Amino acid sequence: MEHPSRLSTGQFYAQAMIQLLIEPGRFFKELPGRTSPARALGFVLISCGFYTFANLLTRGFAGPAWRTAPAFLLGSSGMILISAFLGYITMII
Repeated sequence: MEHPSRLSTGQFYAQAMIQLLIEPGRFFKELPGRTSPARALGFVLISCGFYTFANLLTRGFAGPAWRTAPAFLLGSSGMILISAFLGYITMII
């Protein structure tokens, strides 16, 4: 098995999602030593991209997709930031 720091962003995303679904406790215990801010940003961007792509495929829009895609991308990024902020506040209270 390849060392986690040498994995590409896509491979890291796939491995992290599988481990998060199968062993969430172990995932969060090992997370600080396995990731960096760049990997975290890549993970967020891939997740936001999936959300945007799924919304564009499953809903009918009157306008072109290039107009609505940035709104969905910003909306999904905002949801991540809000939930991270609320989780942080919950943990420190």
